[in-house]
Amino acid sequence: MKTNTIHKYVQDLTSEDKFSGVVLLAKDGKEIFKEAYGLACRNFSVPNTTDTIFNIGSLNKIITKIAILQLMEKGRVSLDDKVGKFLPDFPSEIADKVTVIHLLTFTSGMGDYFNEKFQAAIGNLRSLDDFVKLFIDDPLSFVPGSDNQYSNAGFVVLGRIIEVASGQNYYDYVQENIYKPAGMKNTDHYELDYPIPNLATGYTVAESLCCGHSGELRNNYYHIGTKGS
Repeated sequence: MKTNTIHKYVQDLTSEDKFSGVVLLAKDGKEIFKEAYGLACRNFSVPNTTDTIFNIGSLNKIITKIAILQLMEKGRVSLDDKVGKFLPDFPSEIADKVTVIHLLTFTSGMGDYFNEKFQAAIGNLRSLDDFVKLFIDDPLSFVPGSDNQYSNAGFVVLGRIIEVASGQNYYDYVQENIYKPAGMKNTDHYELDYPIPNLATGYTVAESLCCGHSGELRNNYYHIGTKGS
């Protein structure tokens, strides 16, 4: 595919409000195409650049998996370890029945944390324990290993396991053991209420029918935690 074809394709998506960000294509270590599209901040019409910083949302689950695999290589975690080995204060339904492999494969029976507690605590979600409080009392949806269900809550638990097994805060562990060794100098878990230079504002489609705003873009500050998520 020619680069001008790629450019037109992404430009069309951008004009339809279906894409905003940076596209980079490379082969065998050689950069073929790199271009920024859309706005980093719609309030002030600030365009994205190829150096704009973006929060990545659930793509961070890949980073969490890498951290678990690193700790497995060091013998600190195994796939069959139960949650209770690291987090004995968790409810027995989770501590005694859910394993690391259940959490990694979305077969734990745990669900999500986007509930009324989440909405009430949205401005104070920074540590993993802040997120744990949102779902820790929820019953499992099914017997661990018997079904499959996408779970953000399960990956928060993996994050806590990483903290216990490594003796480090999750964010510090990832920074020191994944980002720095990989040369990712502009990657971190940025806090939304801190002025981070060059950080793009995230946007999402409003779902509320109130005031005729359904289907319109809004910033996502009230859809994610202040840090992490």
